[in-house]
Amino acid sequence: MANMNLRQQRNRVFDKAFTLIELLAVIAIIGIITGMIVQLAPAVNQRKKRERVDVEKNNLMALIDNYKAKFGHYPPDNPNLTLPANLPLTPQAYDKYTQVNTLLYELAGGSNNTSLSGPPGQLFIAFNGSNFNQSEISGAFGVQGILNADQEMQVIYKPLPAPSAYQNYPSWLVGQFTKVQGLTVPVDMVQINDPKNASSLSTPTSANFWHYDASSTNRHNPNGYDLWAEFVLAKTKTGWAYWTNGNWGQ
Repeated sequence: MANMNLRQQRNRVFDKAFTLIELLAVIAIIGIITGMIVQLAPAVNQRKKRERVDVEKNNLMALIDNYKAKFGHYPPDNPNLTLPANLPLTPQAYDKYTQVNTLLYELAGGSNNTSLSGPPGQLFIAFNGSNFNQSEISGAFGVQGILNADQEMQVIYKPLPAPSAYQNYPSWLVGQFTKVQGLTVPVDMVQINDPKNASSLSTPTSANFWHYDASSTNRHNPNGYDLWAEFVLAKTKTGWAYWTNGNWGQ
């Protein structure tokens, strides 16, 4: 009788346990699910990048449209885009001049009047307290000053841009005038003009600025402006997959 009870207890234990085939089936299912997640992860990351850029682009478009509503014209772009001596523009020149723009300062406002603040000889006092003289403004942007300044100043960019929204232009874009700053895209890019990025496998640089064109014949929006971001979407076996997010067709 005791042996019978022991045998029954053992049978109940075995009935509750997984068989080897069941364990292998569970492991296989887990492997399939894991593989699906690994395959889907890059697509999810890419979608997040596109969404981040799209949100920022739409915010900037609203600010630019508000600027036009207040001043009757869009913020000026880099005059080198239409300077006769530069035409026709090479792709590298167009890429450079559309990135180097005064959007940050035109939307945030500042002062061209040295009597208001700043040390003697300074031309423009930016929203973040930085000061630039005329040679730096003209050398970097090709302009003599900022239109949205002094008595006519309107703070279009509300709230004022956080430090993460802009950065100093590097020397390969503005030469020696690296005190000036521009609005940055929230996703990195391998810049074609950056000497560090000669290889297609270079690490994406953080110096990725919004492109802006309000005057050249290259625009997709001939009666308005082009605003766009170019950024790295994913790494491939041979280099990088790029993405362009622009306001044309909207």
